[in-house]
Amino acid sequence: MKRWKLKPAEDIGVSLEASAMGFSRDPDGYDVVCAHCDKVMLEGYKPDPATIISVLQCQFCGGLNAFDDSPPEG
Repeated sequence: MKRWKLKPAEDIGVSLEASAMGFSRDPDGYDVVCAHCDKVMLEGYKPDPATIISVLQCQFCGGLNAFDDSPPEG
């Protein structure tokens, strides 16, 4: 599985906890890694242009994470 480590984010007043996201695990997707604790928040996540997530809160450490404009290559 490819890894996508996010960047730390600032509190914008609204965030989504990673464990609350419901999606089908994609074998070609990404393991999304917290910028703060390096734990995998989401497994098999495949970005969807119809769904924009600005700030994702880690279910392990509570840290806020920002998605890059695009996932890493590879």
